[in-house]
Amino acid sequence: MPDPAPPGHSVAFYRDEPSYVTAVLPFVVGGLDAADAVAVAVPQPNIDILRAALTPAASRAVEWIDMSLAGRNPGRIMTGVLGAFADKHRDETVRIVGEPVWPGRSSEEYPACVQHEALIEDAFAGRPVSILCPYDMAVGPAALADAMATHPSILEGARGTPNPYYDRHRALAAHNVPLPVPDHARTWSVTPFDIAALRVAVADLAATAGLTAGRIQDVVLTVVELATNSIEHGSGTATLSLWERSDALIVRNWDAGIISDPLAGRRTVAPTRGRGRGLLLVNAGADLVRTHVDEAGTTIQAWFRRG
Repeated sequence: MPDPAPPGHSVAFYRDEPSYVTAVLPFVVGGLDAADAVAVAVPQPNIDILRAALTPAASRAVEWIDMSLAGRNPGRIMTGVLGAFADKHRDETVRIVGEPVWPGRSSEEYPACVQHEALIEDAFAGRPVSILCPYDMAVGPAALADAMATHPSILEGARGTPNPYYDRHRALAAHNVPLPVPDHARTWSVTPFDIAALRVAVADLAATAGLTAGRIQDVVLTVVELATNSIEHGSGTATLSLWERSDALIVRNWDAGIISDPLAGRRTVAPTRGRGRGLLLVNAGADLVRTHVDEAGTTIQAWFRRG
């Protein structure tokens, strides 16, 4: 008899390979036994562990996704990984193992991971989707506390128990931190009349920074989308900054408007909608996107890594 359906969003903890299998395998096998659509989106070494624990037939029934590649930008995970799989199987019950946090995640990437985890319930509300997030105990006490704050259930085997420490709004607030501009940044105040000139200036700066032609296009698209969103939906003017670092080119956009939808840029937009894809495009093109919202306005910062 198949295991009962797990909770919608659960966390499980592990220390080593055997405990990883113990934490995750029952969720995967239970889904396969129930004829659910099953995906495993975890870093490649953990894919190898789980595949070795399954029969070849069971392994072929799972969609395997290397999260260290597909989810390098945490802002891409909701639509590009979890949502993309769930949307392919809209007429089925879906189970996804999603591991967005692992030892080695940078301190710049990590706040966006917490934001992603805290928004999963909103993103999949009312859908027959169960998501299990394994956490390596080696990520440290602060990340483990955030994992407890962002998951309403704890999964052990096939059984989920309510998490008394669940407080996703506290986690969101704790990682909504300012994104300052360094003194050496190049900064523009952008109105609708400045977009064409801005496009040329940013392309020249990105080329000087040594980015490839494809990455230059991504930078220009990001700048135009951010500035245009600020002009059309924010305060009417954008303040855009750009600067180089040894490992990245960074774009920062600020306006006095307030983004009221925390899923902006992480929500699938229907193909029939002609608008509303700006932040989705930013997340798709950048290596990392972070957001800070306060009473003064909204900052969105995008990283484009060298190499």
